[in-house]
Amino acid sequence: MGIIFQSGKPNLYFSDCYYNFCHNFNSHWTYKLSVYQGCVAGDDSKSDYNPERNLSFKSNITEISAVLELNFFEYKTGSDDRKFSPFIFGGVSLFKFNPQAKYKEQWYYLKPLGTEGQGTTDYSNRLPYNLVSLGFPFGIGIKYNIVKYLCISGEWGMRKTFTDYIDDVSTTYANSSVLSSQNTPMSAILADRTEYNPSEEHIDKTDFQRGNPTNNDWFSFIGITITFKLKDDDNTCNVW
Repeated sequence: MGIIFQSGKPNLYFSDCYYNFCHNFNSHWTYKLSVYQGCVAGDDSKSDYNPERNLSFKSNITEISAVLELNFFEYKTGSDDRKFSPFIFGGVSLFKFNPQAKYKEQWYYLKPLGTEGQGTTDYSNRLPYNLVSLGFPFGIGIKYNIVKYLCISGEWGMRKTFTDYIDDVSTTYANSSVLSSQNTPMSAILADRTEYNPSEEHIDKTDFQRGNPTNNDWFSFIGITITFKLKDDDNTCNVW
């Protein structure tokens, strides 16, 4: 995502399920409509970059996308003559997200808390963000025919989004007293989870950089798909 990181293991995961409807224009071009349901997550404490910031999140994501696939080789599902092909894809998507953070074994939705001052008079220029955003999906993959009506494919894809709040982190720290008094005490707690030495005075981080508002969020996924061909037709639609 470019904001909350994790080292040593993927800090973002996209899981659960997706459904596709596709139409083959010819042996090279395929149009695909998809519905994805999954989750992304991140954790500063497991990162080599800025772990002391100590922010973490998870967010369920539901996405509807329309993409075009371009097969490098001539390909037809179920064909013995055209059994495999690498491909690239790109398109447009609309997705819904809703970031949460965990505190003392309880999960809290972050948007209603206004952790960067949204909803306060002191930060009236910081408007609540929308939980629905556009995205541009693109990536690469390879597909292979196993038998006449069955094929397998693997793909890696990126999502360029038009929001900077999938992880609820974008700008600078808001004043904790303002958050506590005008929003809720939990807003202040989850806004600044910086680890510091208890024997030293806690630093007021008001206006310190919390995120990077110049870069919107990205997320990626890796998937393996089994495709069943329902009709013996060159332009048949596949259910994945």
